[in-house]
Amino acid sequence: MTDNGTYRTDDTVSSLFFRTARKLRQKGGGECTQQEILRILRCRGDIPQKELQDILKIQAGSLSELTAKLEEKGLILRERSEEDQRRVVLHITPRGEEWIRESAQAKDEHIFSALDEEEREQLRRLLAKIEGEAL
Repeated sequence: MTDNGTYRTDDTVSSLFFRTARKLRQKGGGECTQQEILRILRCRGDIPQKELQDILKIQAGSLSELTAKLEEKGLILRERSEEDQRRVVLHITPRGEEWIRESAQAKDEHIFSALDEEEREQLRRLLAKIEGEAL
């Protein structure tokens, strides 16, 4: 917004949204993280590793490295498909579910520290509404 109360042309809602999203990714470590993998598994359930690779748009070797670390920590299980031994299916463990809940809560506290509880809830409702309309 300018000093005289008018909006700059780049202060449209969509421009502000995407600029803010970019800053939040930077502040929250926006690269493909183990947390992102766990969040996808929690939302989608069991998923073939190839499908996860397509969602994340990363190389197979990078994903294998990330999932191996998650498996070592006991956060996921990697199992070969009985129908096709080349296919690996990923499952989140109860420990992974707990870790992602705690991690997401801590990340929310860090990223949205400028907002009070009421503002966070309002933002959550608005984003959920936008997400619902985008489907």
